[in-house]
Amino acid sequence: MEIRVEIDTKGKRNIANINKLPLASINGIRQSLYVIGKFLTKKAKSNILHTTKSGVYYKYNNRRYRASASGEFPANRSGANRRSIQFKVIGKRKMKYGADMPYSKYLEFGTVNMDHRNFLLRTIKETKGKQKKILYNEMKRFIENVYK
Repeated sequence: MEIRVEIDTKGKRNIANINKLPLASINGIRQSLYVIGKFLTKKAKSNILHTTKSGVYYKYNNRRYRASASGEFPANRSGANRRSIQFKVIGKRKMKYGADMPYSKYLEFGTVNMDHRNFLLRTIKETKGKQKKILYNEMKRFIENVYK
């Protein structure tokens, strides 16, 4: 399961076609996506570990666990889902961000018997301001290096 993040190059808000920008700008976008991917991955993993859970208690292997409730970040029983969260920058302006466990999509989107947990999409939405700052700072750094 993955959520794609792509910079729209045909939208009305773009000032110039991204392919016609200087190489520094293209490299700046790629670097920005890399830094954003690292940030999102770290934040999602942290949210799974450190946010409070209010679901029911249950026993598994003679240990007592607390599940997550609807809308919360998923509980961390084995850590496999948390460890599977990753990202990959593809080409000049694409990034894949997601979790590779087979049950990750059920946690993200829910099932007939279980409400969604939205741990990936929620992380993206909650960190939108920080992502904009990263994009701005990385682009500024790459463009300033060209005009030195």
